[in-house]
Amino acid sequence: MLSQVPESLQNSVSTVSGPSKPETPSACFRVLACEEVLRDVLLYLTDQWTNYGPHWKTLVSMAVVCRATSPPALAMIWEHLDSFQPLLSLLESLDAVTSTPQSTDAAYSKRFHEYAKLVRSIHLRRHTDTIMPPILADCQQPLLPNLRRLFWEAEVDVQPLTLFIAPSLISLDLSIVDCPHAKHQEVLETLLDALDTAARTCPLLTSIRLLWRGTPAVVPAAYSILPALAHIVTVKTLSASLATVDSPRMIPILSKLPSLHFLYIFDSHDSLSDTPSLQPVESSSEPGFHALQRLSLRGCANMVLNFLNSMPQCNVQQCTISLQGEVSGADQTAVAARIAEKFRASLDTVALFQFGTSRRVSGEPVYALKADLPFTLRSLDLVDVRLANFDAGEITDTLFQDIAGWWPRLRVLHLEVSSPSSGFEPPPPMPAATLRGVRYLAERCPHLNELSIQVDAMDEHWADEARLFSTIRVAHTMSLNLNFSPVTCPTAVAEYLKRCFHTFSKVSFDWRMTFVWGETRDTTRAWHKLCEILLHDVER
Repeated sequence: MLSQVPESLQNSVSTVSGPSKPETPSACFRVLACEEVLRDVLLYLTDQWTNYGPHWKTLVSMAVVCRATSPPALAMIWEHLDSFQPLLSLLESLDAVTSTPQSTDAAYSKRFHEYAKLVRSIHLRRHTDTIMPPILADCQQPLLPNLRRLFWEAEVDVQPLTLFIAPSLISLDLSIVDCPHAKHQEVLETLLDALDTAARTCPLLTSIRLLWRGTPAVVPAAYSILPALAHIVTVKTLSASLATVDSPRMIPILSKLPSLHFLYIFDSHDSLSDTPSLQPVESSSEPGFHALQRLSLRGCANMVLNFLNSMPQCNVQQCTISLQGEVSGADQTAVAARIAEKFRASLDTVALFQFGTSRRVSGEPVYALKADLPFTLRSLDLVDVRLANFDAGEITDTLFQDIAGWWPRLRVLHLEVSSPSSGFEPPPPMPAATLRGVRYLAERCPHLNELSIQVDAMDEHWADEARLFSTIRVAHTMSLNLNFSPVTCPTAVAEYLKRCFHTFSKVSFDWRMTFVWGETRDTTRAWHKLCEILLHDVER
């Protein structure tokens, strides 16, 4: 049910809303009397008021001129705040019109707290929200009693974070970015106070994100933050930069969180380069991570391998690894082997990405996954595989044939190749794989419904080849992304693909490449024509 505005505000609205409501309500009022319909109307307006456009003005008008829509419209306007300034402006306006301190306190306390009750989400920004006025120190805590989501950024001025920790909180996002070293101890104390308060007073808190960009001057901050996190037993989703949890005790402490469902550890590029060796879980009979289903790691190979080596075997279903920097083939294989070893019994989704500069030397990418990486994962029973970035020459029809044999239950397959990031880089080399690889997947993976690849689809012979094999017609509709696959005869390619798949829900290419490289109109025309042919039945 929508929150109600204070009676005083309803009175103020009624004084400007014109004549009293007629005895027989109009059809409009009868419709708006239905709370579900009114809520849908307001949700539509809030979805459209980006940059405070005309829909935002409509929402404001509904709040100030119509007594039937005023309470829910006001609640919607104040539900999400990008800054604390709107609430502070209430105090400033009162200070300007009130003569005595006694009346200022009374008026401020009533109006501020009535509006504060409407706020459900707030973003305290490091550039616009500075230390709160001293008058707030005397306010009842928490300042926003119904707050559910808090985004807090610390820079030079460290804000009174604990004032915003409300029992209704479900999501806590804390970021320390570009903070001077002289302020780090103060920031750490503020952070620890907030986590301690949340552990004691927030039974609904399920999501926490911690980002500390830069190396903390407090040595080490993670030794204090990790024990504080251990007391928040309700957390289901935890995202943390390495600088906030970089401690030998990371795995044993995090493994004891009883409700942890999703864990994401990422290196913000500025954390300590000499990551300490992580301690494994002490007891083999109690491995921990009982509820963990999704694991995501982003960082250099040493950081990822260090974490995976210390992880116990547990029931992770989805694993995402993002490797940064130059990673050798041996390290890529080691990462894949650890994934298979730790999560073999439960894993069905793997995403492994190689990130880094896409700068090319002699037409070859500096950082790329090796073609034998999928072989290391062959023993897993996977349904969703996403691997990037390969060199285009590493992906072949033989690889597609092997993948179709290893993972017949596949529903999603992404094999992405390295793509240039600017027009100053040459196009990637011609892909080694062809449409025949797509045929192998269609024949052996009947549940496949999403495919993102790059293949050589040039020339007109594909129509003749399509007539040489019987129609496969995978039962599921296919979402197909051919990235920047070269196509010269779209009708022939369409005939081949229609032999493989039943119908297409989406067909796309990497359209930005036509702008990056200045591709000819023939390339763009062929892509558009292929999409038109394959999607014709859907659009009709």
